[in-house]
Amino acid sequence: RRIVARVKECIDRIGEIREHRTEIALSAAALLPSFLASTFASLDDEYPNTSVGNCLVESRYGTSRRCNASSTSTPVLRIPNVSKGRLSFDDLKYCEIGDNELERLRLRNGDILIVRTNGSPDIVGRCAVYVGGRRTFAFASYLIRLRVNPMKIDPNFLAFFLTSTMGRDAISEIRRTSAGQYNVNSENIRRIELPLPPLSIQREIAERLVEEYDVITTIVDCQAVHFAEVDQLMNAVLRKAFTGEL
Repeated sequence: RRIVARVKECIDRIGEIREHRTEIALSAAALLPSFLASTFASLDDEYPNTSVGNCLVESRYGTSRRCNASSTSTPVLRIPNVSKGRLSFDDLKYCEIGDNELERLRLRNGDILIVRTNGSPDIVGRCAVYVGGRRTFAFASYLIRLRVNPMKIDPNFLAFFLTSTMGRDAISEIRRTSAGQYNVNSENIRRIELPLPPLSIQREIAERLVEEYDVITTIVDCQAVHFAEVDQLMNAVLRKAFTGEL
């Protein structure tokens, strides 16, 4: 009875810790959306709007060729590689792409990849800016590449706008559903309106947002580690209870 009472006391305490950690994790996850919302709301009041298409050199769909795990051909970025506002180069797939097609699909620094179709509406419109090295990357057909005019808009500024509440609301308005899949197309994305300050101000805002993003991501990742530690507490309590250490 003493052991059971002690275990119950520990479980109740673990529950309190879990609840506290959950609140902190939710607050941390809300930091970036809140910061983006306030940033672009203030810009909307101060600067004239323009369309996304007016800021682009081109928009293009990716390859529909079948990809495989053979690393001897061209790596192709897919929907799973666009995550949390960044591009991940893990779990790559590869595709044999001819020179002419590859020239059209080759990614350049500053290109924005945006998810155009998915079964989850939250994933549609997710985007990230490509910053690559010497290796050549192409992209898959479920993504759209937005290539910006660098004399008009900073790519990080545009990507943060599309991630903001204002951008997500605009994407929700143009999103369509068919056969259980949610979709946006290139033409509708090009029609989205956004506030456009001078390029120098865009870059200052983008640099600040990148810094904020890095700090917030660190906080969220730390909270995820702490949450995992809470999950391990239950096993530790039971182990100690049945080895006479509690």
